[in-house]
Amino acid sequence: MNDADRAKKGKLYKAEIEDIVDELLAKYINSMEISVPIRRLGDGFYLFGTRKIFAKVLNNKLVVRVGGGFMSFT
Repeated sequence: MNDADRAKKGKLYKAEIEDIVDELLAKYINSMEISVPIRRLGDGFYLFGTRKIFAKVLNNKLVVRVGGGFMSFT
């Protein structure tokens, strides 16, 4: 299924305007076929299914909090 087909079915993740973390996350999510519901909670916090995560941009890369550090999202 391509982006146009998913957009018609409302399955593309839509980023908040001028939120670089959300825009990068949307780009990554929409390039994959992810079936987990994803919801933005605010300022880098997201709910992936039932799992709460924190994401941010570090050294121009999207990273996610893992334990005591960060891991590249892509």
